[in-house]
Amino acid sequence: MSQRSCISALITPNIFQNALSRNPDNSDYCTEWLRRLAALSVRWYMLQSDFDQAFTFWRVYQLGGSAECQAIYQVMESKIHTLPITEDLLEFAGQFKLNFNDALRLACAFVAPLDVIVTWEAYQFTESARGRQTVQKYGYFNRSTETLLADENEAILSSIAIYGLSAFIREMSQQELPQVSLQVSPPAQPMFHLRELEVHSGLECTATVCLGTREGGCFQESAAGATPCDAIYRTIDRCVDACLELPVRRMVDFSVPPTVGGAAAEAEAMITVMCDRRYFETSAAHINMMHSFAHAYVSAINQILISLDLG
Repeated sequence: MSQRSCISALITPNIFQNALSRNPDNSDYCTEWLRRLAALSVRWYMLQSDFDQAFTFWRVYQLGGSAECQAIYQVMESKIHTLPITEDLLEFAGQFKLNFNDALRLACAFVAPLDVIVTWEAYQFTESARGRQTVQKYGYFNRSTETLLADENEAILSSIAIYGLSAFIREMSQQELPQVSLQVSPPAQPMFHLRELEVHSGLECTATVCLGTREGGCFQESAAGATPCDAIYRTIDRCVDACLELPVRRMVDFSVPPTVGGAAAEAEAMITVMCDRRYFETSAAHINMMHSFAHAYVSAINQILISLDLG
């Protein structure tokens, strides 16, 4: 994304709707993302129909959300400019092989024209395996198409960046912070690493984990859970709690982006963990999804330890 005084962005309604979750942890997590968005120097846009989904229905039907969520909602509502759906826009959207709503959003962003689209799931805007690979690796991708110049019968190649939420905030934060040269020490070896994992699934799922330490030690525990990943999550927590006193951890988000490369391709697990009112995002890839999840959660534990000056 090129540096500009003010980026113009189309934002999708799911970013707002997710903050209305009845699960307090999920609601707090999404509200924190909205707070970060509201602080950015961005000129925000939405299709009128998307604005109605995100704000009008919320206000008319009093869908709730915490007091902080409602306050951030109102701030973001005041920042958003709405764009109408026209016959020309509908016709232009027809060239994209996406679901109807995302095709409209993409067409709108090109026609406006805007710099970026910000959404929870950027891969939904790509039609190619290469685009999905790029999203999986970087959190965004660039999409190009031919558009007609206004009042001229001449086509030009236009490009727009489509970002996942966390990747967009990370990119904008890097642009807005001054560049400072620092003397950086080599990173320390992580406190924990996954040595062994065994999972049994059936009517009850159980996991046994051997968690290694950088000093050469090992903690082994077993636990049951509602799903294989739930059992892994609980077992790793038992290993960690056996040697350290940490604040309670809560898994507030777990997603698996589309896998590209066939049946033998690695599967990525992306998770967000809340601890001590802070959020830690990690991901890991492995040919076995349960191993991906376990490695990602161990990585989150290591991030938490660093944040608490214990790592």
